[in-house]
Amino acid sequence: MPQTGATRHQKFLKSEKSKTKLKSKKKDLPKGTNVTKTNFKVKKIVIKEQLKKRGTNEVLSSKKLNLKDLLSRLNHFNTKSRTEALDGIKDIITHADILDQNLGQIILAVTPLVLNVEKVVRHETLKVLQLVLSNVEIQKLDPFFDIMATYLRSAMTHIDTRIQEDSLLFLDLLLVCTPEKVVQYFHKILPNFLDMISKLRIDSKPGRTLTVNLGSQITSVKWRVKVLHRLKDYLSKYINLNQVQTKEKPSSKPAQKFDESKMNIYSLFNPVYTSVCSVSCFSSKNSQDVAPLDEVEKFKHYVNTLMPLLYETWLEVCPKTSSGMNIETVINEDAATLRAVFNLLGALGTSGSMGPFSS
Repeated sequence: MPQTGATRHQKFLKSEKSKTKLKSKKKDLPKGTNVTKTNFKVKKIVIKEQLKKRGTNEVLSSKKLNLKDLLSRLNHFNTKSRTEALDGIKDIITHADILDQNLGQIILAVTPLVLNVEKVVRHETLKVLQLVLSNVEIQKLDPFFDIMATYLRSAMTHIDTRIQEDSLLFLDLLLVCTPEKVVQYFHKILPNFLDMISKLRIDSKPGRTLTVNLGSQITSVKWRVKVLHRLKDYLSKYINLNQVQTKEKPSSKPAQKFDESKMNIYSLFNPVYTSVCSVSCFSSKNSQDVAPLDEVEKFKHYVNTLMPLLYETWLEVCPKTSSGMNIETVINEDAATLRAVFNLLGALGTSGSMGPFSS
């Protein structure tokens, strides 16, 4: 007879009862192990930075940080920490003695941030540099302006197009605050304008060709016009300052002789002994081995390279007119900027600013 479900269940229960049963004994925990101990010790957390005593006359930012702490935070990996440090420097930079005593440290620490990847850091850096250049005498920038010009040229030729775009803002700042200094680097900065809009030909043909600005949010034509607009401002500033310097050249005065009959006051030291002189042995290159810079020939080379690029850019922005019809056309802003660059290049030759180039 086949077994039903009830029969199978009874056999299962019978087999379970026949198994050996193992009984577990309950063991009580030893006394005192389930008690919360309250005899722990507490030690204070002390941050050494908080124990620093600030001087009564020390200039501090809104977050109670001095200049040394702010400059050290400029190298922090966090973008917010760098921007907050730049904001703190802006708070204390207009104080009386901060720039006079720490001008070199501020320029050496802040200027490299114009090459920073983050846009907000670059823009805050330009704001700090604007405050520095606006509140310091231009003569005090002589030892440090070479550093600023080097970072300007590095930003203008940077591989990141966003840093190149902000380098034009840096150039605008220098043209407004320190035009005399930035003009002195004319033959070093001018080739960078060519690199921003063109590249050397790969083939055997000499010269340059226009580049396409693919990695930027603005079109190639807009970018070239933007660069050429700064070139126009730079050339105009160069012409104006050269014309002023030629007019204000002091005439040679005869040497004064000592007259016993007159009560005159003379300086204790000869001005020749206190004047600044350059020592060639401390320079990177010996001045005798370096050929003199021929500014006229260099500028001719720049013009010969730039003119074909201007014509190619002009063909992209010039207004389209039907042939055989004398109709007045209105040029746009881009075409007007290019015409202004053409006029300034001609003005450099006719105004005598480049000497023999005028011929």
